[in-house]
Amino acid sequence: DFHYLNAEVQKLLFQQWKVFVDNEVSIVLVSTTHHAVDLAYANKDLLGRLIHIEIPMWNTSDLAMIATHGFRYMNVDIGQAQIRLISSESVGLPIITQATCLELMQRQHPASADETHRQPGITSEDVLSALHVVAVEKFGSLEAIYQRLIRGLRTQRKYKTYELILSSFTLGEKSFSSTPSEIIDRVKHAPIPSEQLPPMRVVTKTLASLATLQTKLGIELLEWHHREQRLYIVEPTFLFYLRWRNPRTELPSQADWVGEVVELGLRSALDRLRRSLFK
Repeated sequence: DFHYLNAEVQKLLFQQWKVFVDNEVSIVLVSTTHHAVDLAYANKDLLGRLIHIEIPMWNTSDLAMIATHGFRYMNVDIGQAQIRLISSESVGLPIITQATCLELMQRQHPASADETHRQPGITSEDVLSALHVVAVEKFGSLEAIYQRLIRGLRTQRKYKTYELILSSFTLGEKSFSSTPSEIIDRVKHAPIPSEQLPPMRVVTKTLASLATLQTKLGIELLEWHHREQRLYIVEPTFLFYLRWRNPRTELPSQADWVGEVVELGLRSALDRLRRSLFK
């Protein structure tokens, strides 16, 4: 469980391993860090003696096969567009694909995988709803952390920078990382008053302060990599939760989303959407 160790402890261990290597003792290190090769700089004597094997997350096509084979076996009609939506939003985790498919099947209430009785087809609206249910029911414990993160280190702030940073990951195609300029680019073309748009220096300062905030909260979901000037979401389930914690009837456009954040705030936007869905 190397990845659970404090960064300084990881570095200290890495510095000691040259003794083992010199004595022909091979070491296999398993870690889930997204830039594990950085540890090599902790002991330059080991450069050239390391073999770094990258084990990626499941790709979209592999995840799609879970849904394709499962629904085919259960004799349920589902289109390729719906399968792509499930697999692309599963953030590389088969457990999310499986949970979403299970939620969709439970809505169908099939008695069995009876080939003589074809089950109703699954629509995109069904998938959108199922993704939201999985986010809330399986990962709802992240809500308290989310609410604490968007409050930031200070309660009184001119800009909703923490909220904007996190919510920017809900826009468009999923991404596990973002630079300050990419965050700004997602909102600067939206119809919001210029005085409500945080400048680059504020965004960068906020990103740098995320480490302090997370240390205070005792969590590690995000990492600001100063050398790369890039924010990483190091816990995939948190990215999934960010994207699906609110119900969706469709994937929102950039302008619609930013308008909700600035004018109403995420909470009141959610309340308004919930009322429209269940009135």
